[in-house]
Amino acid sequence: MDEDQHFLGPDPENTEKEPPVHTSCCWIEPAFHRGNSLVLRSRSLICGFGPRWCSVGPHWPLLAVTYSILTVFALFTVHVVWTNDQVSLSEAWGGICLCLGSLLAYALTACTDPGVVPFTPEALHPNDTYCDYCASFRPNGASHCSDCKVCVLEYDHHCPWTGKCIGKRNLKYFYLWLFSLVFSFVYEMIQLTTYLLPPPSKHNHP
Repeated sequence: MDEDQHFLGPDPENTEKEPPVHTSCCWIEPAFHRGNSLVLRSRSLICGFGPRWCSVGPHWPLLAVTYSILTVFALFTVHVVWTNDQVSLSEAWGGICLCLGSLLAYALTACTDPGVVPFTPEALHPNDTYCDYCASFRPNGASHCSDCKVCVLEYDHHCPWTGKCIGKRNLKYFYLWLFSLVFSFVYEMIQLTTYLLPPPSKHNHP
């Protein structure tokens, strides 16, 4: 694809192709009309959820690395706390809830559609604007992300650590993650320095 065609948006030949028929119950496919985002889909609803389960951005490898590091650090802290006899039960359970809440908020931020505007060849509202990069109309207030190559409703910023844009539909999860991350990190530092560092040496005076 040359530069002019990339600027004008999705390749018309690719958009006219029929979607492949999947025989499995779940599969991964491109999430949006353009860009490198991916989505986990299922053939039908499962327990009232789906069929779009998890939509990750183009920087999903960095997302996987970051989530793995946070998870390992949280599990190590929980192991240190639970194996120490000096820790109270409320202190241990409080730390577990804090660490799990931070990881859950991170997963919701990274796996929720930020509010990507679907391909719209005609304006649906008089205030709609046209995006030259997407070759599509978008609602007033939506902005184009050059990293994800899509327009996002109430676009805030592109966060590589979550692998995607932060917009209308995942902004609340992003703030929740930042809030819980700070408290969980403080908790982990206090616990690790308290129960891993050797106690201060006592000098025997004659």
